[in-house]
Amino acid sequence: MIAFTWIMVNSFPGITAPAKIRQEWAYKEFSNYDQVVNSIKRCQPIIKRVGYVIFVAPTKGLKYVVYKPGSSGHHGELTLEVVGGRGTGVANFGLHIFTAVSSGQFTYQNKTKELVCKS
Repeated sequence: MIAFTWIMVNSFPGITAPAKIRQEWAYKEFSNYDQVVNSIKRCQPIIKRVGYVIFVAPTKGLKYVVYKPGSSGHHGELTLEVVGGRGTGVANFGLHIFTAVSSGQFTYQNKTKELVCKS
């Protein structure tokens, strides 16, 4: 009997992995992830809650980006742990075109609020 083992090199490291490891995975997995991180780091409603943003790392929830050849960009949804100087929250954003986030939900201290990040 022959046994096969499938190993996905780019597989998600898991929600129990440290935020830094999950963040590094996202930079490798998603093109333009830096634009997502930068838009979250400038998002005043998030900064107001968690303080200066240290890590933005995928966490439990949806994580996908759809690339359409020949289109003006791509779209998807990301669920991200946002680690700040004063606390940690979870953001869920749809994204489009060049992957900057704008509106979504943010859960902080067990309260989920709709928010808009202005560029």
